[in-house]
Amino acid sequence: MRVRSLGRILFLVLFVACAVVPTLAHGFYFDPGQTFRQVPAAATDIEFKAAIRGNNGFDPDEIQVRLFTYFPDGDWFSQYCQVSTGICYIDDQTITVSSTETDTLRIDFLRFLNPAPGVGWVRIELRSAFDPSEVQRATYTLFNGVPIPQSQLDLNCSDNTQFFAANTFSTAFLSPIKNNTATPDSAVCFIDTDMTSPWFGQYCSESSGICYTTNASIPFGPNATDNLLIDFFMFDTPGVGQLDLEVHSWKNPSFWDWCHYKVFVGNHAAGVVPSGNGAAVNSWAQPNPSRGATDLYFAIERAGEARLEIFGADGRRVRSFDRIEARPGLVNVSWDGADDAGTQVAAGAYYYRLYSPQGVGKGLVIRTR
Repeated sequence: MRVRSLGRILFLVLFVACAVVPTLAHGFYFDPGQTFRQVPAAATDIEFKAAIRGNNGFDPDEIQVRLFTYFPDGDWFSQYCQVSTGICYIDDQTITVSSTETDTLRIDFLRFLNPAPGVGWVRIELRSAFDPSEVQRATYTLFNGVPIPQSQLDLNCSDNTQFFAANTFSTAFLSPIKNNTATPDSAVCFIDTDMTSPWFGQYCSESSGICYTTNASIPFGPNATDNLLIDFFMFDTPGVGQLDLEVHSWKNPSFWDWCHYKVFVGNHAAGVVPSGNGAAVNSWAQPNPSRGATDLYFAIERAGEARLEIFGADGRRVRSFDRIEARPGLVNVSWDGADDAGTQVAAGAYYYRLYSPQGVGKGLVIRTR
């Protein structure tokens, strides 16, 4: 009888513990699979398949999906379908996915009548509804009755973070870009900004002198080189701003680079960051993307012991740094790209989280080869 009672007590303790401890999501798993194909001009319905899984413990997860299509004529059409439910969508939606079983997201290219040969592509963006900063992207390209061309646009945006005291009107980043093929290409650019008001940002082609504040295409001749100038206008206003630039090859849009630029003005530069509600820790990585070591920086106001964890896109923890002494100011942790076993991780997106007495600092690191 006593054993049974003790068993009930242990069960209740475990049940209550599981009920009250919140589940911390660390990204979600997304594997885009094959992202470009060549098909005969007579082909009609073509599918691409991606794997997706939530990361919300044993509970379902919610993912916000956005779809962008770029087709040569009106005879092309696209949709994405969640295979487990059989439901297909043609616009932005929030879908519910399992956190314990991998689901399939199917991207359909549908062509009616007799479309002429050409190239069509679809950009898909997925964000965690739990934390919109957790984002995954993929671009699917269909070569309809045309060969797949050689494509190689190389963009270097390792210089991506700057700090200033007060009274700074503007600044710029310089990112070299080169068309490494013997045929013309274009850099198809998509911009996204999040800045303190009244800040704004733009990107410019140094060779042409043309600047853009919206999505645009910049032409490149064979083996041509240029510099992208990333301008921040702060108008002497303290704050924080970031600019994301997604750059695709026009010849094969499934080949693309992502650059994340960030500027701090005011007491941010000294590492003393007003945290508003005291919960968030400002953080950034440099260089990012990176082929070698990456320095992770965290602006701390409150001293104490901290812990840093790095996760893959599938939510699996690959590296942990325990017992970090966090003092007020900038805390710097260098990650050499290795996991806890000392093995270099594969190229891809990795999320980092710093848990400190002040709160959580988080961000994204892109590893390249």
